[in-house]
Amino acid sequence: MGIANFSKGIASFGVPIYGAYIPPIIGTYYHVCPGSATIINTEGKQIVGSSGNSGLTPEEPLDSIVTAYGKCVSGAGDGIIVWGYGTSTAMNTSYLSSVLAWSKSFITMVGVTPPIATSQRARIANASGSTTLANLITVSGNDNSFINLQIGNWGSGAAALGGVIVSGVRNYFGNVHFIGAGNTTPAQLTGSYSLNLQGADECKFVDCTFGVDTVDADGSQAATGTIKFTSGCQTNEFVNCKILTYYSYASAICGAVHHVGAGDSITRSQLFKNCTFINYKTGLPTTTPPLSLVVGTAPNNGVILLDNCTMLGYAAYDGTAANDRVYVTTPASNATGGLAVVTA
Repeated sequence: MGIANFSKGIASFGVPIYGAYIPPIIGTYYHVCPGSATIINTEGKQIVGSSGNSGLTPEEPLDSIVTAYGKCVSGAGDGIIVWGYGTSTAMNTSYLSSVLAWSKSFITMVGVTPPIATSQRARIANASGSTTLANLITVSGNDNSFINLQIGNWGSGAAALGGVIVSGVRNYFGNVHFIGAGNTTPAQLTGSYSLNLQGADECKFVDCTFGVDTVDADGSQAATGTIKFTSGCQTNEFVNCKILTYYSYASAICGAVHHVGAGDSITRSQLFKNCTFINYKTGLPTTTPPLSLVVGTAPNNGVILLDNCTMLGYAAYDGTAANDRVYVTTPASNATGGLAVVTA
């Protein structure tokens, strides 16, 4: 479908075509009207998302992002428009019954909903009967864009530890809220995360939110972090992002950022620029917070750069001398524009 036809279809719903909502693409956009509810458009036509629809116009939307993803051609520059509409959670959520293996490249998925920082109403979540999904989406493809979405795993099962895994390269995420372990049971178990980078390179996260501060993750379990690095991640960037945690237990083994294993979890640099790290805990700031924002075993080659970042509810950026790969802007180093290493 050409841009002209796409423009005509969107205008019937009064939604801006470009700007904060729908970026131009060279391929075909597929509309997704999630949920089982029906709506009436401005022409008085009843709209129902269905796997049998073409998805090419707002009048013939698909039922889920899984159906839309199946229609996208890898490398063709196709896109998915996820609607946020109505007044109930079911009306603006595309539910997943199994992990979506996103192996295709050059696809843009964007939510049509107000571009707020947290809990966007263009949502992707686990289905009510799928409470043990290990994560929701695994992005192994390259050069994809995900914009203005909430991706949340609220499963109550012990296996529902994660949100999104990214192993591909050059993927972009803008104004996306990542949530893993959104239930108390998995949140308090070893290994929980909202974003897990597994060998991901040159990915960029802008204006994103990671985690929640409404579910107590306890913090007494090791290998826990809202953002997790594994398997040689390099040159990823986080700009103007917010990282949320809720650790009620003061511990040296939990934090906002976790790099897994010695020697290969990160290489080169992982940049956090103008980011805010907030750990919620009843009684803060007077009660004892978790010891360290960054936790993990010292990598051989990589560094974590915290440039002009703010933390609340943590005792230190890097609580152990064994890490000593964390660099933070400090008042002393700002005079020369440098980064000071944090060793303890």
